[in-house]
Amino acid sequence: MLPIPDMCVAALKERSEQQVVDKAAAGVAWVDNGSVITTRHGTPYEPRNVSPLVVRARRSSSR
Repeated sequence: MLPIPDMCVAALKERSEQQVVDKAAAGVAWVDNGSVITTRHGTPYEPRNVSPLVVRARRSSSR
């Protein structure tokens, strides 16, 4: 088992809480596949869409 930094644990917990909200909003459109990081409909991100998310995260973390 590898240790996970507290910052990562907090981010994963926050994402888990957001998934509960996303799942309720998506209703029957939600795809429950057990993934941790998903779109607002529960589907995995397409690789071509991940890069813009990383860029936005970097920009917001540098503020």
